[in-house]
Amino acid sequence: MLDTFLDAARGFDAVEIFLPDGAKVARVPTPALVEGKPANVGIGRRALQKVLGDSAVALGADIRLGVTVEALSQDDAGVSVKFSNRTEERYDIVVGADGVY
Repeated sequence: MLDTFLDAARGFDAVEIFLPDGAKVARVPTPALVEGKPANVGIGRRALQKVLGDSAVALGADIRLGVTVEALSQDDAGVSVKFSNRTEERYDIVVGADGVY
């Protein structure tokens, strides 16, 4: 997944600080921790969601977008979930992420 992530991201090896008038006041280099990989990486939310989602689906995860959870019921064997689209499923684990909070 790392190579897919790096392909979707933008690597950089230093942070530069500028004044509002455009004058550069500092350049802080960052040494790479892994040879051949960037020291820092920036990635947009949409690209990150695609990389993570595609990787999870490839590993067999069931990802649902655009629905909300109406009810959760957990027992020793797993979690039953009722969704806003009136479906109900049972899972070993449930992860909820709204992407904002």
